[in-house]
Amino acid sequence: MRTIEEFKEEITQRSQVKAKRNKRRNIAVISTCCLLVVCVVCAAVLIPPRGPVGRNNYNYTRPEGRDLMASLKPVALGTKAAPDAGAKELADFALKLFKATAKDGENTLVSPLSAIAVLGMVANGAGGETLSQMEKVFGLPVDKLNDYLHSYVGSLPQSADKYKLDMANSIWFRDDGSLKVNQDFLQKNADYYGAAAYAEPFDAETVKNINDWVKKNTDGMIEEIIDDINPSEVMHLINALAFDAYWETPYKSHQLLNTTFNGRHGSTDKVLMMNSTESVYYSGEGFEGVGKPYKDGKYSFVALLPEMGSSVEDLVSSLDGAKLYEILSSPQKEFRVETQIPKFEIEYEAQLGDALKAMGMKDLFDSDLADLSGIGRSAAGKLFIGSVIQKTYISVDENGTKAAAATDAIAYATGFDPNLRFVILDRPFLYMLVDNQTNTPFFIGTVMDIEK
Repeated sequence: MRTIEEFKEEITQRSQVKAKRNKRRNIAVISTCCLLVVCVVCAAVLIPPRGPVGRNNYNYTRPEGRDLMASLKPVALGTKAAPDAGAKELADFALKLFKATAKDGENTLVSPLSAIAVLGMVANGAGGETLSQMEKVFGLPVDKLNDYLHSYVGSLPQSADKYKLDMANSIWFRDDGSLKVNQDFLQKNADYYGAAAYAEPFDAETVKNINDWVKKNTDGMIEEIIDDINPSEVMHLINALAFDAYWETPYKSHQLLNTTFNGRHGSTDKVLMMNSTESVYYSGEGFEGVGKPYKDGKYSFVALLPEMGSSVEDLVSSLDGAKLYEILSSPQKEFRVETQIPKFEIEYEAQLGDALKAMGMKDLFDSDLADLSGIGRSAAGKLFIGSVIQKTYISVDENGTKAAAATDAIAYATGFDPNLRFVILDRPFLYMLVDNQTNTPFFIGTVMDIEK
C-alpha cells in the first residue's frame, strides 16, 4: 500500500531519470541559453500593447470533455501596468530559477516566462501563507503580476515573416464530480492569461489531448509534456511558449567555419562556428559579451563569456537580478565586435519543484500547508501542487533561432478514496499462480527484470 508521499517521491524519481538523458556537451552554452531566454523576456518591455493575451492554437473537439470557459467571456482589460513595471522582478526571478536548476558541467535551459505564467495562474487560487510565499518569490503581489504579464504579453512585437514570441495557457480538470472549480478562479485566468479550461476524464485520451495542445502551441518543437496521468492528479495548469526569429543579418556560407569547441574537463567537440561582426558589446567585472539582433531589432541573442581562468558558474554566482537587468539594459554600442557563435540544438527537461521550494515557495508543495482553496474544492481533500515540469528546446543556426518551452504544474488532492490503492509493478516483484479453491499457489516466482 502506497502513501501519497511515496507516490509523489516515485513521480519525482521518474522525472529525474528522464532528465538524465540530457548529455553533457559544451558548458559555455549554459549561460548562452539562459541569457537568451532572459533577453527575450526583457527585449520588448518598451513596446506599446497590441491586444489580448494568449493564442491557444487548439481546436477542442472531444465530446466527452467540457469546455469550462464556454460560459465565460474574457473581460477586456485596460492596460494598468507600465511596460517595465515588472521587468526587474522578472529578471530577478529568471536568474534565481536558473541558479536553482543549473547543474555544474551540464547544459541547462529554462524558461522563466513560461514558469511564472503557470505559477501566476496557480497564485490566482492561492491564499494565506501559500500566497505570501509565492508573492515573495515573484517580487510582486499577484494582482500586479497579473497586470504586468497581461500588459507584457500583449505588447510583444510580432511579424509573421520575421519574428514571433507566442504564449498560450490552459487548465485541465478531472471531470468525475469530485472537483468543484471556482468560477472566479477561471474568470481571472481567462481575463489576464487568456487561459482555456477543460474538464476531462483524465484517461489516455486526455493525455493525448494535453500533448496535442502543447505540440500545437509550441509549433511542434515540444511534442509532449506528460506520459500518463495517475489517479491522484486532479488538475494540470500548462503554459506553452514558442519563439521563432530570423537574424537581422543572416550568415552567408563563407562565414561558417568547422572548428572545435573546448568543453568542460578538456573535452573538444566538432562544431560549426558562425562568424560575424556585431555592434552590441557588453562588459563588466569578470566577463564580456555580445548581442546579435534578430530582424527589426525587436529581439536579440545575448551571450556573456567569463574571463579566462574563470567559469560559467563563477559568472552566474556573481550576478543577481538587478545586476543582470542593468547589464541587459546598458549595451555598449560604440564598439565593433568580432564574434563566433556555435551552431547548436538542445532539448532539456527539468523538475522545477525543488528549485521553487529552495526559492521560498514551500507551502505550495506541502499537502498539509498548501492553501489553494481559491481554485475550488475536491471531495478527495485539499489541493496542492505535486510537481512542476518544464521542457525546453532551442535551435540556433545560420538563419536564426527557434525556441520553445512548456511548463506543467500538476495539482493533487490530499485525501483519497479509502478503498483506492496503487500497485504499479514497475520494479522487481514476486508472483504466484494460485488455486483459489484451496488458496494454494501452484506457481511462485519473481520478476527482477524484463528480457526483450
